[in-house]
Amino acid sequence: MRAFITIFILTASHGLFAQIEQPDLDSLYVRTIRSQIGLAISSGHKYFEVTPNTERIKDHVGIAVFKFLSDSELIDKAIKEKRPITIYRVVHKIISTDTVDVNFGEVTVTAKRTILLGKKANFAVGCGGTNGYIPNKRFVYYSTDEEWKEVEFVKPLNYRERLKQN
Repeated sequence: MRAFITIFILTASHGLFAQIEQPDLDSLYVRTIRSQIGLAISSGHKYFEVTPNTERIKDHVGIAVFKFLSDSELIDKAIKEKRPITIYRVVHKIISTDTVDVNFGEVTVTAKRTILLGKKANFAVGCGGTNGYIPNKRFVYYSTDEEWKEVEFVKPLNYRERLKQN
């Protein structure tokens, strides 16, 4: 009986922590970034932080106003402009083996030259608000179609909201 439980737990945990294929994740990142029409049509360049995930896709986004810069390039840009610059950090969260959330976060970079140390930089992460976790984009893998489709995130009701419905 104990061996059966151990085998069951190992089998279940393997399915729970399965990884999403890298090309699939890259395509979800590209689809999410391309869907940001408000950013694309607003004036000026929009800067994205280069991470291991955005490094692979930065040449595939294809929107001229979106620039992908490394941390050192971002610091140099903030020093050159002599004001804080806003960048976007794109991250993902694997909800389950068939559900992935892709999120944008604003980061403000402030930098200045110092006499002794050379450069001093501050990266300030913006608050997501008080509405709880709401992803920018949620994708679900449909095995019948063998493709990732965007679905609308529906915020679960809290206890009081459920009581009001009854």
